[in-house]
Amino acid sequence: MTIKYRYLIISIKDYYIICSRKTDLVDYLKKEKIAVLCLDDDNIKNSGKLLKNKKVLDFIKKESKTRMANIISFKPSPKIQKICKDNGFKYLGNNWELNRELENKIKFVDITNKLKISNAKSKKIKIEDQKRFKDKFDFKNKNKYVIQFSRGYSGNSTFLVKNKNDLEGIIERKD
Repeated sequence: MTIKYRYLIISIKDYYIICSRKTDLVDYLKKEKIAVLCLDDDNIKNSGKLLKNKKVLDFIKKESKTRMANIISFKPSPKIQKICKDNGFKYLGNNWELNRELENKIKFVDITNKLKISNAKSKKIKIEDQKRFKDKFDFKNKNKYVIQFSRGYSGNSTFLVKNKNDLEGIIERKD
């Protein structure tokens, strides 16, 4: 039996990685001859602020010369799309509204259910009525639960709940 492998090789000419903070990854990328513009500025904490930075805008305009600059970011946002539009850049990422819709964990469950796409077994519970919320959890058999709020990033709105103390901590955090 012969197995053939197929590869998709995409050659991207003249691309740059732009970041706000210097990390070991920046050094590695530079060592690998990957073009990196690093501002080394811990005050820039999101892609919108990074893209709006004068040094970054000047760099993009200089490097793209007469061609249209194509921009992709870690997370789509209306701010990034506006900056791209205002500067004549083409934004390659998802539309921020679509991203926001699919990123909402509560709506995502509804969407997958409606489309009959399998998803993790889940229940939607409103935290506002704390008594009824707490009654939904049974820790007698050492059950564990994962609670996710509708919005968040990098796991900051996802919690593993192993006992009543964990649950109380989440309720206090949400208030």
